[in-house]
Formats: sequence, C-alpha cells, structure tokens
Amino acid sequence: MGFFDSIGNALSAALSIGSKIAKCLSGAGLLLEGLKVLGGIFMSLGKALGLIKEDVKPEELGDKVLQAEEAGIKPENFKSYEEYAKKVEEFKTDPEKSKNFTDEAKLSKAIEFTA
Repeated sequence: MGFFDSIGNALSAALSIGSKIAKCLSGAGLLLEGLKVLGGIFMSLGKALGLIKEDVKPEELGDKVLQAEEAGIKPENFKSYEEYAKKVEEFKTDPEKSKNFTDEAKLSKAIEFTA
C-alpha cells in the first residue's frame, strides 16, 4: 500500500467516524454551538477538497439538502455522489420552507452531506 493510499484510507475512516458522531450528537440534542464547530470542520474540509463552494455557509447547505430531499433528490437516486452533489448545488430553496427546519437540523444535515 502506497503513501497516498494510506492517507486516503485514513481520511475516509475519519469522515465515516465524523459522520456517525454527527448523527449521534444531533440525535442527542447537542447544543447548537457544538454542531457549528463540527459543521465548520466538515465544511472547511469540503471546501479544501473543492467539493463545496467557498461562499456557502453550513446552515444554507443543510437547508438546501433538506429541501432537496423533500423534492426527491437523494443520493440513492443517482449513479454517483458527484451527480447528486451537483443537483443539490443547483437546487433553489424556498425561503418559506426554510422556516420549517431548525438550525440544528440544517447543521446536522450539512455535516452529513459533507461527510
């Protein structure tokens, strides 16, 4: 196994663990500030990898993913995660529907999406 394979495996494991932690913490009602910190870490990583645009905020991304899910845009409906992510990025949110989601739900969904 090469150096880059090892790095890739470690990153993949870290993202998987982080995603599971995020789901557990949000389910346990973690304080909003804790989710903001965790969301910031995952968003920074997504931006560094070029997966998320620089000007996107975690709450906005989570809101977009939540509304896209309601419209039937889910990872399992696409051949690749890249296709799914592009469709989410293009999705236009409804400001009225945004009010239906808490900041905690939006942050949690952003963490899940980036992980």
